[in-house]
Amino acid sequence: MGYIWSKRGSRGKKKQKEAEIAASKSKCYDLQMLKFGQTIDLDALDKMTVSKSIDDVKAKIDEQEVRNNNQIQSVLKGQRSLNEDLVTQTQENTELLENIATLSNEQFTLEKELNSSVSGVHVADQGPSLKKEVEERNRLIQLVKLQAKEVDALKAEINMLRRKGGHIYTPAVRPPLPPDQTV
Repeated sequence: MGYIWSKRGSRGKKKQKEAEIAASKSKCYDLQMLKFGQTIDLDALDKMTVSKSIDDVKAKIDEQEVRNNNQIQSVLKGQRSLNEDLVTQTQENTELLENIATLSNEQFTLEKELNSSVSGVHVADQGPSLKKEVEERNRLIQLVKLQAKEVDALKAEINMLRRKGGHIYTPAVRPPLPPDQTV
């Protein structure tokens, strides 16, 4: 019997809820008519709101993609520039190394000539030819020392360029004049 009473009670509650829903719908209709002059489809409005927020998110994504593409292009341009700088520096360093090799070869040749001229000097030789040989030897020694300084300066410059990657120019060194000549 308790079951029957609970069934009747739930029917009464159901009717009461249906009456409340109908009253709410009527009130909603009256408010919409009062405020907008027509009824509004709330389901369509909800879909439209969700669609608008999705469109906003898509617009933000598109803007971010444009910014990212611009950054990528900027980085690629910088990379190309750095690669060009690297090629230029490599070419300059190669030229310097070739110059060092040439100077080293000249130094070797001059030292070889000096050694052969020193071994060819006889004690019996005297007079003007001995004086000329001594002067020539002294001149060659000075030339070798000057070239050795130039080679050392170029080696130091190459080492600095390797470390810093910049341009460093050393002043040109003039060969010393023989004592009998003046500037």
